[in-house]
Amino acid sequence: MSKPQTVRDIDVGIDGNCTITGLKLPQGRFETAEANIFSTQLKLKLDNGVLDISRSSGRPSESGSKFNRSVAVELSNTELSWNSTMHFEIDKGVIEIAPQGVIATIEGSGRLKSRHATVAFSRLRASAFKSSKTAIVGSADIWAQTSKGSFVAPNVTFQMTQGVVQIASTPESSLTSGKFTGYISPETQSMELEFYSWPLSSINLGGSQLSGSITGALKVSKEEEFWVGMAQGALTNLKLESDNLAKTTTAISPDFSFVANYSPAEDFLQVRPAEVAIGNTNISLSLDASVSDGSETIWLQADLPSTSCHDLYLSAPASVRSTLSGLQLTGRIEGKIKTSIDFDNADSTTLEFDIDNDCQATREPSHADTKTAAKTHTTRTGRKLPISPHPQFVPIKTLPSHVYKAFVSGEDAAFFVHNGFDTNQLERSLRINVDQRKMVRGGSTISQQLVKNLFLSPNRSVSRKLQEVILTWRLEANTSKMRILEQYLNVIELAPDTFGLYEGAEYWFDKPASLLTLHEAAFLAALTPAPTYFSKRLNENGRVLQADLRERVNVILRAMARNGYITWDDYRRLTTRRLKLHQVQREA
Repeated sequence: MSKPQTVRDIDVGIDGNCTITGLKLPQGRFETAEANIFSTQLKLKLDNGVLDISRSSGRPSESGSKFNRSVAVELSNTELSWNSTMHFEIDKGVIEIAPQGVIATIEGSGRLKSRHATVAFSRLRASAFKSSKTAIVGSADIWAQTSKGSFVAPNVTFQMTQGVVQIASTPESSLTSGKFTGYISPETQSMELEFYSWPLSSINLGGSQLSGSITGALKVSKEEEFWVGMAQGALTNLKLESDNLAKTTTAISPDFSFVANYSPAEDFLQVRPAEVAIGNTNISLSLDASVSDGSETIWLQADLPSTSCHDLYLSAPASVRSTLSGLQLTGRIEGKIKTSIDFDNADSTTLEFDIDNDCQATREPSHADTKTAAKTHTTRTGRKLPISPHPQFVPIKTLPSHVYKAFVSGEDAAFFVHNGFDTNQLERSLRINVDQRKMVRGGSTISQQLVKNLFLSPNRSVSRKLQEVILTWRLEANTSKMRILEQYLNVIELAPDTFGLYEGAEYWFDKPASLLTLHEAAFLAALTPAPTYFSKRLNENGRVLQADLRERVNVILRAMARNGYITWDDYRRLTTRRLKLHQVQREA
């Protein structure tokens, strides 16, 4: 066998041919070199002619030479590219072409790119053999990236025989004992994978991190212009953590199955049906997603068949039921939720609810009983405030009506007619969040805000949101609207470490809440979305509001006029007046 030679650069074209530069052979320096990957043929164009080395023929080449011995080429720090879609960096390797076949071994890294995804390989080790059959065996760390997320699989082994690639994960201590096995067949355009306690921490969805594990099977095949995927299995301790959705996580363990169809030509994905089962609760999902000319549209529908209310409650994660311990329900519930999201035109986004609910509580939560009036409320700063008769408690009957109407107009215009949830505001919030591509508005009603203040922690989480929904339902069932509003006005934050109308009226206007004017009430209501922030938005002399806070006050007055609480003459008169403040919160 001749002495191994060094190749510095390899450039591979789409037809499988490659050009090699920087190679020296004993016969002299070559001008170009070509290799056909599929027929395992190496052609070197030298100074004195063409040397055609072919395993199969053994016939004289164009130069008259006859191939009857092995040739080995040593690869070192070599780059290999294929029509801008494939790129490999070979740290070291050897390709040996001999009469009995071809043997190649390489170590390095690489990546494959398509319009929708990039697959990267690191710690790649591969050996290829070609004789009567072609076989490639090896291992690599695999990382796949799309615009929607990423997937990591360390230490994956592979073996390709007769065009079929068998793959399997090798467990590593960092990924517990989870594994997957399966095959990929480029010829039949199909793939099957089976997962056994595979860790979901390997998956990242657009900045949202998953944890838990999956056991199940996935099949993918090409049918005409569609790729069809079928999957079923079980998720264990599934958690989703996202800065946009939650600071803490909630674990669920659902069973699932789905059929998905994807059209690359139209960039259209359809998932129907998708079934999710948690305990005795089954939910059917259908999803359509389309990306056309950069415009993304999603249609999603969730259907809940007639289900026992208590079974639905028991299917909630334990972290949800901990705060609601003792709750007992009767009755049944069914319905559907539909949404269409257009990321290119947020105003066309829709959200619809159709719920038939006759759930009743035979027993209230032990530690969050909305029937039992709490006497105090602990603020986020740790202070205890009275929310029952007390010198600092402000009864709603002592207030001019324009005071509570200002808060209703600013925070929850439909407060007196909804059942604790305002679906119109939820749809509006969804449109705003879609437009901003992040969570900027929640759409909570006054009832929901009171539940958060009285019974729940300030941490944002999926668990807390589910608890909030259940407790808001119980609050509305057990408490009058005026009592809800009265409690809310006595716990709402109105300045740094200033809570309730008693402290707020004193802090800003040095007067009791019962003497607040219409303009002053509108100012206090304007602070509620972000009291600390708005408190700082005052001019240096503490007498003139900054433009954004002044406009926020005018928005409250305009809403009051629109709701019929004040006249439009009142609105025009007050928007031209300067508001006198007793005390301001200045920036440090």
